[in-house]
Amino acid sequence: MPFGFSVAAVSVSGSLVTVAARTFNGIGPCRLYVKNTGDQDLTAAKVQIGPAEDALYDYDTATFATLAAGAMLSLALPAPVNAVKLLATCAAGTTVSAWLSDEARQQG
Repeated sequence: MPFGFSVAAVSVSGSLVTVAARTFNGIGPCRLYVKNTGDQDLTAAKVQIGPAEDALYDYDTATFATLAAGAMLSLALPAPVNAVKLLATCAAGTTVSAWLSDEARQQG
């Protein structure tokens, strides 16, 4: 399962912290995985996609918005994926890991 990106132990302390952002050349469909590796729940999160990193729109604001400490969720992204950005909020501070698989089917 090749990755579009993979980041680990990104500190999320504050509002809408950029966890990952990447520009692609029309890959997909894809699946975005996010794991809250810290000890505090997320209080908001959004996934933005678009034709370019400077032209993004909110694709999903619910899936990862209340991701509990230690929990992991995934979100399918339709093709083509040209740019994706993950932002997360945690007032108390936590850490998250995220990766984008170029295979849209959920992996175990």
